[in-house]
Amino acid sequence: MNQEFQEWSKKRGEIVTDDNFSSEKDFQRTIDSLNYPDKVVELNPALERLDVIADITAGKQKGFFYARTGHSNYAQLEERLKAIEVGRLSHPEYFDCKVFPSGMAAITAALEALAKGCEGTFVHGDVSYISTKDILADQGNGISKVGSLPGIKCDLTNPENLERVLEEQKAQGIDVLGVIFEPVANPTTAYSNVRKIADIAHKYEVPVIVDNTFLTPYQLEPFRMGADMVIHSLTKYFSGQGDMMGGAVIMPKEFSDRVQDIRKNKGSVMSPRDAYEFAVRAPRIRKVIEAHCKNAKQLADTLREIDGIEVSYSDLTGETRNGYAGGVLSFNFKGDAETAYQRSRKLAEYFIENPGTVKYAVSLAEPQTLVIPWASQLSLERIKDWNVPAGLVRIAVGREKDFGKVIDYIKKGIEESVE
Repeated sequence: MNQEFQEWSKKRGEIVTDDNFSSEKDFQRTIDSLNYPDKVVELNPALERLDVIADITAGKQKGFFYARTGHSNYAQLEERLKAIEVGRLSHPEYFDCKVFPSGMAAITAALEALAKGCEGTFVHGDVSYISTKDILADQGNGISKVGSLPGIKCDLTNPENLERVLEEQKAQGIDVLGVIFEPVANPTTAYSNVRKIADIAHKYEVPVIVDNTFLTPYQLEPFRMGADMVIHSLTKYFSGQGDMMGGAVIMPKEFSDRVQDIRKNKGSVMSPRDAYEFAVRAPRIRKVIEAHCKNAKQLADTLREIDGIEVSYSDLTGETRNGYAGGVLSFNFKGDAETAYQRSRKLAEYFIENPGTVKYAVSLAEPQTLVIPWASQLSLERIKDWNVPAGLVRIAVGREKDFGKVIDYIKKGIEESVE
């Protein structure tokens, strides 16, 4: 455990609450407090005196001199994201935020910051975002593409599994550098309880990193539950249009210098123009995620009435605001693996041959519903490696007002696929 984590651990108890999220009134008060951002497009501002760069670098003066080291558009976006994420906690001043050009850039920086100067391994959910798995060299399964950091997969939907893994690593003298997971997993939407995982991890002095992209701060506030870092792919709900990429790490200030050094030295910086546009859109996050969640719940309830598929969209009453599991759901075709796999491919062909109502595409949080059968991305053998059902279909529900047309279209595609 690094010194920064030790210092933060002394404060964490002041942040954790019994509630998983703030009140509607308090959240909206945060949104209403966000002023319209200023737009600055200049990358390298003129310097007003001789020693200004040295003073900014040494922390003696606030300011910016080169966009890779910092920019006013980054700063105002970071302040907005920090307010939305932690502004209702007892000590928001304990936290900082850094933005990145993508969600994966943010995840990589967070993990590298925790791993810097340390030897050990990370633990991640056995069903995790594909690229998150790819940067972790999973021991023994041979599926990592990059493998720049060591990792062990664990079924975190049952927190007892985490205790077993941490105890095994402790017995072998291996330090666990962090536990990273999504409360609602991509693509299966399986739920992992942040509070229970954090309680176990902290017994072993292990940091907890939560990728909260699927739920957003409106549905769940992980720092209230014991998280040590929270990551967002801004590309999704904070964009809301599928036209920009971005990521963010919200963290205790103790970790900020490490994350900033990685961003600066690796050039992992967001476009200042995108930072400004994200700052403009950030206050819309409540309306965006609410619209997606309501449609997702309606679609899930309807699809559960169809024979031949199993729907995954959890009722998280008491866990998230309004019990929603986000704006993404999945279903699996019933039958043996080969049958389910072929049916999902047949459904993909239906979407391609009948375009318009939904978009056959990856990603999520766009105005139009996006559908992607996993069989269209991976071979059957590869799907088994990733521990997802053979006939899995992920639906990233949109914000269509006449959502009944979307439901009818998807139902027809499923019916044709099982004939």
